[in-house]
Formats: sequence, C-alpha cells, structure tokens
Amino acid sequence: MFTDIESAIAEKLRAELPDVQVMTAADLASVTEDRQPTPALHVVYQNYRVLETRADGRAASIEQSWLVVAVAKDVRDMRSGSASRLAAGELAEQALPHLMGWHPPEAVGPLLLSTPPKPAYSNGITYLPLAFTVKTTIANRGTP
Repeated sequence: MFTDIESAIAEKLRAELPDVQVMTAADLASVTEDRQPTPALHVVYQNYRVLETRADGRAASIEQSWLVVAVAKDVRDMRSGSASRLAAGELAEQALPHLMGWHPPEAVGPLLLSTPPKPAYSNGITYLPLAFTVKTTIANRGTP
C-alpha cells in the first residue's frame, strides 16, 4: 500500500523528467551526502492520518503524506547557497505540474499539494521539499 504510492510517484517522475535522478527510500539508504547525485528528486514517505474507519475495524480510509524533495548542488557560492537554491527551485517547478492533481492508480484520489517542511542547505546542496497528500484505503483481507 505505502510502497505502491512511492513507486507510482517515482515512475511518473522518471517518465516525465528522464534527465533527473529520481530516488526512493531504498535508493537513499546507501547514499551519503558527499556522494549525493544531483540534480535529483527524492520521493519520501512522511506519515498518514486516519480519515474514517469502518465500524468493524477491518477497513479504513487514510490520507498519506509524501515529500518530493528537489535536490541541487552548486558549490560556486557555498556561503549564500544562491546558485543551488535557484537550481533546486527550477527543478521543483519542473516536477510540480506532473504531480499536482495527478491520480496514482493505487490511490482513491489525486495528489494534493500541501504545506511542506522548511528547505535545507548543506555543503552546497539545497533540499527543497514539495509536499503532497493522497487518499487511499486499507483493509484487513486476511483471517481474523
């Protein structure tokens, strides 16, 4: 359920932006910042919240929160980070139209833009998050 949405977002971004490295949690697990490929988009699961639970407890409607983090590196201006911030902003602007309102097949509805956490800057790399929510359902299909 959760990895289905992650895979769908990553596949969509890879198809629409073939020159950009798209990375999921599995890809990022072995990457250190000094070996961070850029430009890149990181697809990161945040959390979920329960919207409604069926009376018997065997199914629920949830809203998942996802980040797509635009990552750019430019060491020409390490002190201010202006060059990498500009590049990350341009990358985020490229990704947004492909995700806003897009309906992953595994979801109940479209991706909705939401409020992201603050961007981060480290060693010439800017991490600019885009945040999305998407509704899905989960059910206990096994034996009680």
